[in-house]
Amino acid sequence: MLRRVTATADVAEILAVLAEDGGLIVDGMFSARVITTMRQAILDRASRVIPGDADQGLGAAGKGFVGANTIRFSSLGKLSPAFFEMLDNPIYAAVADAVLLPHCGSYWVNTGQAMLIGPNSEAQVLHRDCNNWPAMSAVDWPNGPELTLSAMIALDEMTEELGATRVIPGSHRWTDSKREGTHAETYPAVMQPGDALVYSGKLVHGGGANRTTDRWRNAMHLSF
Repeated sequence: MLRRVTATADVAEILAVLAEDGGLIVDGMFSARVITTMRQAILDRASRVIPGDADQGLGAAGKGFVGANTIRFSSLGKLSPAFFEMLDNPIYAAVADAVLLPHCGSYWVNTGQAMLIGPNSEAQVLHRDCNNWPAMSAVDWPNGPELTLSAMIALDEMTEELGATRVIPGSHRWTDSKREGTHAETYPAVMQPGDALVYSGKLVHGGGANRTTDRWRNAMHLSF
């Protein structure tokens, strides 16, 4: 199962579940005020973005990865100061420090991106974020240093029907780094606005299928 804790949980508890499962939901990690502000800024920008236009710099392969009716864009810091409040979130900062700093002198923002999945979208291919750096992720797999830590943050209700992100708990410890599992093994990260799925770069995950005909799944991704 995909475990969840409240934002009032001790950071040690969050780290323990993260180590065991590779990911968990932190309920209420971001305030309603900051989420409302960021949501509006993202939706205003999204109204001027063509669905399926993003390719992650990978051309046709990237378009397939993102999805034909998905809106993605970065540079969220240009949209609202609320983005920088999110960067300073004390829970996320404490978890990132504990996970990343033992292996580096410092770290920086890897991705701040809107991820809006449109109606009738198929499920995304399952993947691990750490494989953006394949030469590094393969070192002493699965015991090598963590390369990235991510949070998928709900801007609106995220249900399974709307395409909630799907994860395979424990997949960060699979001995075969090339095994990406199947959708039958996944669990949906069902969340309310302000909740966050915090997960290891080694965890197998992917966007879910949006089975509605007229509703979007609105979320943002923030990783270090």
